[in-house]
Order: sequence, then C-alpha cells, then structure tokens
Amino acid sequence: MFCCPVCGRPLRQEEKAYRCPARHTYDIAAQGYVNLLLPQKKSSADPGDNAEMVQARTRFLSCGAYRPLSDRVNRLILENTGPAPALLDLGCGEGYYTARLREAMKAAEREASIYGIDLSRRALRHAARACPGAHFAVASLYDLPFADGAFTLIYNIFAPIAAAENARVLPPGGLLLAVYPAARHLFELKNILYERPYLNEEGQREIPGFSLVKEEHLCFAFSCESGETLQSLYKMTPYFYRTPAEGAARLQALSRLDLTADFTLALYRRKK
Repeated sequence: MFCCPVCGRPLRQEEKAYRCPARHTYDIAAQGYVNLLLPQKKSSADPGDNAEMVQARTRFLSCGAYRPLSDRVNRLILENTGPAPALLDLGCGEGYYTARLREAMKAAEREASIYGIDLSRRALRHAARACPGAHFAVASLYDLPFADGAFTLIYNIFAPIAAAENARVLPPGGLLLAVYPAARHLFELKNILYERPYLNEEGQREIPGFSLVKEEHLCFAFSCESGETLQSLYKMTPYFYRTPAEGAARLQALSRLDLTADFTLALYRRKK
C-alpha cells in the first residue's frame, strides 16, 4: 500500500526495509514503523508531538475515558464497510483508536488492512507496539504516501482536514469519517483555565470534493480522578499552549474534575 515519497512508485516490504523499483530504500524501525517523510518536507528538525505530549496522551487514553468515542467510531466504520476494507487513520498518534479499531474488526471477523500515519516518530513507536497488525508511517496529512484510490475509508479524529489528499487516496464513493469537538467539549476544563470560558464554534462543516452522508452527536460525562490524569488531559489539548499562568496554576491545584466530552462525528462520501 505504501508508495515511495520520492518517485511515487509502490514500495515492497523486505525483511528490514521498504524498497521501490527505483531502489529508493526506507528502513523499518525496530518498533515496526517506517519513516516516509522526506527531510525537505519537514517543518522542523523533529516534527510532531514530543515525548511529554505522547506520554500524556497515552496515560490519559489508557484510563478509558474516551472509550465511548472509540466505540462509536468503530461502530460507524463497521456499519459502512464490507468484509475486507482498507482503512487509514489520519494522525493516528500513539495508536489508541487504531488498536481498538483492529480489535473491533477482528471481533467482527473482518479481514481489514489498517494503516496509520503521523508526524511524530515518538507517537508511532507507541502505535506500532499497541497495534502490531497494522502498518504505520511517519508522513504528512498533506502528502500521503499512498496510491490514488487506495482506501475504502479514511478517518480523522481531531486532526486537520487535508481535503485534496483525502479525496486523492479514496475512490469515487469512498468514505471519510471526521470527528470534531462539539460546543461543550471540555467546557469545565476551560472554566478553570480562563476567566471567560467559551463554547466551541459549531456549524456546517463542508469539505471540498465530499458530500455529507450523516452526522451524529455524542456527549457523555467522565471524571479525571487524579491530578496526574487531569494534567495528562490538559497537555493533550490546544489549551496547554495558550493558557495564562494563573489558569494553569488553578488547574494544578485540583486533584479531581468532572468533565463533559462532546463530539460531532461526520461521515462524508467522496464525490464522483
């Protein structure tokens, strides 16, 4: 499924590397992922989430608070794909959703081919260990190392939408599942961090080249039962980078917080 980022030709997996017919070669890391992000395409020397962010996300997601979201994503994918789909997790991070999707596919006796891409090598080390049956690559959402029309369905949980590349790797009629934060997502956290907390903007989310098939709302309560879990959640949100020191101090003083998870799940079909 992978294509060479230099010449675009298919990559063949060998024992310890991927190689294209032009002999461009990409080593497979010990953890099981491959780096297909060319140096000139990097925005920095070490792009993507750093070790602290990956550890925070892994700690928080392992507590199961977002399991209802994972279950809903898996249900939608199972309902809208056949017995042997090719699936791509866009911005897969540490692999929590990828691994649980693979488990759901196996339980449903589906022969799915599952791929994940992310900018962070540190995140993919976790992903490859968490989901050994999937295939992971360091790559950009805006320059996917896959052939045209390669996937049955691609899905995106909170990552930016790269409409043109999403359309390219899907055949006409192929599906894109996107998850967005809805109005009250983590509002209680923002109430601690900011003097004037705000609701997330909502509205019609059109994606060029796609038509909306269905939209679902998912809202549930959960609790961060320790200060460490709460700090882990905070570090995996955009608020970590733009919170005043006073707000961060108020959050640091808390040992528990009840929160609202609020999501919109939108299923799109690639136009013909």
